[in-house]
Amino acid sequence: MIFSTESDLRPFGVDRVAHIQGTYFTTTFQPVKSGGGYSGLFKSGAKGIIRLSTAIEPTFDESTGDCQMTPAAAVKMFVDGQPSINYVAMYTFENTEAKGCNFFQFPLSTHGPRQGGIGLKILGHFMDYQGELSTSMSGTRLVGEYTKTGEEIPTEDISIPFALILVPNTELSKITKGHLVQGLQESIVSRVGKKMIGKVAYKLYAIASPDKVHDEPVHIGNFVVRSEFTNSRWGDDRLFFQQQRFESDVELNPEWNEYLDDEFIANDGCPFTYKVPGFAKKK
Repeated sequence: MIFSTESDLRPFGVDRVAHIQGTYFTTTFQPVKSGGGYSGLFKSGAKGIIRLSTAIEPTFDESTGDCQMTPAAAVKMFVDGQPSINYVAMYTFENTEAKGCNFFQFPLSTHGPRQGGIGLKILGHFMDYQGELSTSMSGTRLVGEYTKTGEEIPTEDISIPFALILVPNTELSKITKGHLVQGLQESIVSRVGKKMIGKVAYKLYAIASPDKVHDEPVHIGNFVVRSEFTNSRWGDDRLFFQQQRFESDVELNPEWNEYLDDEFIANDGCPFTYKVPGFAKKK
């Protein structure tokens, strides 16, 4: 369902089981120069919507100040005359412990480390039938396949990165720093207000290929805020973000296959592998 439904509306009777409450803002993706040499929306840019959420309600320990959460973003980009193009990004699939519940202290990637934990095991049970890679890797092939005006790029001309990283603006992190877990989404909305309109919310970086996961990622564009951040019951109940199978990305780039063994998949992502600007890797 999450891979095959092209509509922007969630089918009736199909409810969210995680990431139930989200915060939304409209955005424009603005490529840097030629989009890093990638095709489609990476080069043309597009208007869209970003949904920010956590997989489950964060937990906050008042005695230590530690907070556990699973921050994530779903990106929806609009194409003239075509279904919207979507992808998702997370920091990890497991709870991330940090001081304070500041959503914007984490970079988000289309690839999440596939390491132990009950959360990922449950996710894998429901998603592995679609392909093992798609359980922890979000595809982006369609982003490179269409321009914002609906022009379809010939297969031989499609160029996409191996992975994407959304790096939050430090100004966002400063605005939301210090709030407690209670009413996390409301706090994001009320604190951000109109302060970020016209500013960059996330810088988008690209990992070109699996043999370059330890290299410095390339800055390919920015997501600029075009509206206030808002909560939406209708958005939570009805707005649908279709996920892309990463297997389709590999079909386009079969040379990636030789790297995608179990050990690589288990560690591929922001915390353990990528050199994210402004963020230290986990040891």
